[in-house]
Order: sequence, then structure tokens, then C-alpha cells
Amino acid sequence: MSVEEKQANIKVNKDEVLITVPAPVRHDYDATISTAVCYFKVKPSKTKPWITKILKGDEYVDTPGGFRVEFLSHQNKTTDPIELQLQALQRIILIAEMDEDDAENQGDWRFHGKGVIYCHENDHNDFRVETVVTENGNQLIMTIDHVKDEAFDNDIAFRYLATCYEIGVGQLPAPVYYSQDPKVSVGRPMG
Repeated sequence: MSVEEKQANIKVNKDEVLITVPAPVRHDYDATISTAVCYFKVKPSKTKPWITKILKGDEYVDTPGGFRVEFLSHQNKTTDPIELQLQALQRIILIAEMDEDDAENQGDWRFHGKGVIYCHENDHNDFRVETVVTENGNQLIMTIDHVKDEAFDNDIAFRYLATCYEIGVGQLPAPVYYSQDPKVSVGRPMG
């Protein structure tokens, strides 16, 4: 078995960004499982809506209205337990970094805690979401995997959490800011 990691297939239109995770491929005892990787920049603000941009090719583009992740399945509905397990191993890794290239944000922004707070409970029967903050708070990694093997559609509504350490003040306890509600739609279309 091999795991194939590559930058995700990304389509941007006026309403949303669509990211697809290819279906696993199995030939007898050999299988390839897809891991899609997406890179983002998050521009925080104390007073304005936060901006999220996604890396498409070699440039960052706006994400209008959030983004949608589709985990592709085999062409035919399967009941083979091995193929169903392979589908559960598909994953997407969303890597967000702070974008502080803005004169208005005078300070050192860092993701706080786990980097996000969920607006409502996710249906953990449909998929698993894990977040971790790395790079001294400058990077948030969100992994979505164990996606349900049948057709479904579900939203992950959350807010980014971040702290801004003021220049010249040092690392005193700083207030936590949160973004407006970005949304990631997760689904598996009919196979």
C-alpha cells in the first residue's frame, strides 16, 4: 500500500472553492490512498472581517464564501470491506499560516489554543476533524479523514482563534480574537 500526497485539485468560482480528494485505487494486493494538501493564509484583524486565501498553483486567491471538500469514491457503490477501509484512510490536510502583511495589524498574531472553536457539534459519524497549532502559533493544521463511505454532505462551521501580542508590550496575557464564521463543507458524492 502506498500513500500519495500532493497539492489538492482546487477549482475556484464566484461562490466557493471546490477541493477534491481522489478515490483510493486498488489492484489485488496493491493500493494507493490519496492525501490532498491545501495551503492557506489567514489575515486576522481586530476590527475587520478576517480574510482567508488559498494557494492555487503558485498564487494565493480569495476564498469567496468558504470552501467545499469532496472525497471521491469508487465509480460503483462497494460493499467490499477492504475498499471501504481504504476510503476511510483518504484525508485532506489544510495548512493555514498567519498573514501579517498589513500595516493595520501592528503586533504579532498567533493562533490560540487548538486554533479554532466550532460553532456547533460536528456529526462524528460522518468524518473526523483534528486540529493542531505548530510553528510557535504561526501555523494551524486541520486534518479531515475517516469520511463516511456513503453519499452525504455536512458543514464544519468554526471560527479561527488568535491572540495578538502588541509590539513593545511583550508576552503579557493578551486578548483572544476570533474570526467571523468560515465554513468547510465536507461530503462524498454518489459513487
